[in-house]
Amino acid sequence: MVCFKILSRSAKLVLLGALLVLPSLVHSQADVEVGKVTSKKSVLLKPAKSVDLTSNPFFKDCRKVLPASPITAGTVILQDVSANSYYLTAVLTSRKGVKVYLRNKEALSFLEPDTFGKINISTEIKIPDEGQKIEIPIAADIFGKMQNYFFVISLKKDQVEASLVSDLSDPDRSELCLRDQVWLGSGISAFRHSQEISQIDANSSFQSFRFGSYSIEMKTFPKPEIGIVGSYKSAIGKVDPGQVAAVTQTNFRWNTVSLEVQYRASDWSRAWKSWNVYPFLKTGFQNHSLPRITIDNVSQVGFDSINILNAHVGGGINMIDNSRSYFETYFNYQIPVSTKNYSVSAKFMFDGSLGYGYALDRRWTLGAFWYGQWHSMDYASSGGVDTKPGNLNIFFSNFEIKLGYLF
Repeated sequence: MVCFKILSRSAKLVLLGALLVLPSLVHSQADVEVGKVTSKKSVLLKPAKSVDLTSNPFFKDCRKVLPASPITAGTVILQDVSANSYYLTAVLTSRKGVKVYLRNKEALSFLEPDTFGKINISTEIKIPDEGQKIEIPIAADIFGKMQNYFFVISLKKDQVEASLVSDLSDPDRSELCLRDQVWLGSGISAFRHSQEISQIDANSSFQSFRFGSYSIEMKTFPKPEIGIVGSYKSAIGKVDPGQVAAVTQTNFRWNTVSLEVQYRASDWSRAWKSWNVYPFLKTGFQNHSLPRITIDNVSQVGFDSINILNAHVGGGINMIDNSRSYFETYFNYQIPVSTKNYSVSAKFMFDGSLGYGYALDRRWTLGAFWYGQWHSMDYASSGGVDTKPGNLNIFFSNFEIKLGYLF
């Protein structure tokens, strides 16, 4: 490209035209070339207080950005007006089917192409010092999806440098999805079990601490605001000698299968120090197999199960920092929907969790998680030997080490 420079400062004209090459998002970051309008890989930029998608393992980009620039070519002309002031003329070619706008605070001004399909930007700008840059905010409607950019102009030794970069400001955080996850866990359960034993009109109460609990949990996030979570949890307990008289079956488990939908509104997300905070609401179903002490027809004490399906509603918070840490907490209120072998009247049913994970790399995460359930209910058997109504109050607290895999 030939640059014409008139020596007289009052008439000096720097004319630099260039092909605006905007690489695909899958290409590596391009260097700015003198005399050319270039672009950098837009989704990999990391302005202050934004999430770096190249290093944060928990996020995937759900913005559906077009894998090419909205601008395909351009020419930039800077003309001296006075000290540090220049008149800018940019002639740009937009991608077919894409509309380009100037952004002015909250307003958008449509840049209508001329008869040759060219977009013209003409304005006076100030570049205070050599090497500094000016950013012109623009937006592009790419097949119904609005994306924000900065058209960046700088001047160095009478040579123009220009680039088009994506604007990753705070509101874009709401368009980031968590990556799909599978968690496997194992640990220790602490039970506190209290029950009225119907046949002998007496109460039984005992505590249990045992290793052997395990869980599997799968999470998928098809949209930024939607999450679907399924899990299976099994907590183990044991009655020690002397805790319950005449007990013959000492081991028991509390098994839980759950499926739920989570919702995160786009304007709920917040930044707090280095953390990105995502509150969410949740609803779903839990199927429980609750351990219950029973006495058979030969007065042997053991355990059967109350099978109950509960609906639940609740809320929680995901927090992800800008490196490798992941934090989650939630709380559910449960409502009985149906039972298989007993009728129940719930006094209260809650469950909740609190946990922390650290990404070992882009795929594997190691974490420590607490999960607890507390159920109190009146029950009545639908048949069999043990037919008297009773009361059951169970609390278990489960601590697990979990290994997570990110898709």
